[in-house]
Amino acid sequence: MLYSKNRMAEMIITSGKYRGIPISAPKGDSTRPTLAKTRQAIFNMIRPYIGDRLVFDFFSGTGALGFEALSNGAMRVYFVDKLQGDILEKNAEKLKVEKGSYGFIRGDFKDACETFKNMKLKAGLIFADPPYNKGYIKILLQSILVNDILEDDGLVVLELHLDEKRGIEGGLEQWNVMKEKKYGDTFVLCLKKREVANG
Repeated sequence: MLYSKNRMAEMIITSGKYRGIPISAPKGDSTRPTLAKTRQAIFNMIRPYIGDRLVFDFFSGTGALGFEALSNGAMRVYFVDKLQGDILEKNAEKLKVEKGSYGFIRGDFKDACETFKNMKLKAGLIFADPPYNKGYIKILLQSILVNDILEDDGLVVLELHLDEKRGIEGGLEQWNVMKEKKYGDTFVLCLKKREVANG
């Protein structure tokens, strides 16, 4: 997908202390940044979960979701992406984000989950906006559980294509769907771990 001038113009932080500051997106189809209006709607839904939380931003691309979280009071964000380290650093500089408030893991999302486990880190909020219809959502959700990297009251926010949502609906037995919203062909799902009954 090539980015038009209008699409590029929408790459701004929409709320919080960095509101209105533009961030860069690479040309070409290596990323699919979350549109500003969609990001704004997401953060209106999840704002109570952000303050002073550790955040993991998987498939982070430009870092828009993670930087939006920092803008709204997140304690620290770890960005995970195979390719986009340079653009993330550039956007961090544009926003004048303090070095200690973010980290970047370049590599596979499954390996990153294991890294977080080894670091004894648990997120209060996890974002994932993977390439559509690649089957990554199911694998990521399982990796989050297996590696125990989400706080008990933490939230996972997924962006996925309508077709992929239909495909995973039968595989969410270990999750509660807290909120869901449709934006065109994109679905946003907010999930929490399902409590396991004792005894």
